[in-house]
Amino acid sequence: MLYGRLSLAEAPGTLAGLADELTVLLPWGSLLAAVARPDPCGLAALRALGKPDAALRIVFGYGAGAEAGAIRALGLPPIDDGACPRLEAAYRQAGLSVRARRLSLDEVRALPTTWAKRLAFSGYERRFVEIRGGRSSPGIGR
Repeated sequence: MLYGRLSLAEAPGTLAGLADELTVLLPWGSLLAAVARPDPCGLAALRALGKPDAALRIVFGYGAGAEAGAIRALGLPPIDDGACPRLEAAYRQAGLSVRARRLSLDEVRALPTTWAKRLAFSGYERRFVEIRGGRSSPGIGR
């Protein structure tokens, strides 16, 4: 197992095609913007990190309150009833076959990170999404 830290602007670099599985848990800044808007170039960079049959899991969330200014600055769409179908369609256009679903606060609290617990227990209203899947382009894999 290999864990890495890499800015999305530098991806995939020397890590191209190495990952069997790619997990992005509760990103912020440019990575959050890339997965939540979603940005085709950012998704292509993430996709390029994985092997043809690599699994992908992304969990992100945000809300009102303390982070409202940052959300506006990043131009993030609301996580509303239409968010999951919009995300699935945009990821499909980027060559990724995914299913998106809303996560409950209890599911976020169960994630194996202290940051997940801080967000889930913060008292601010936040909504979270989980995206799972992999590549969908013909000849590339799933």
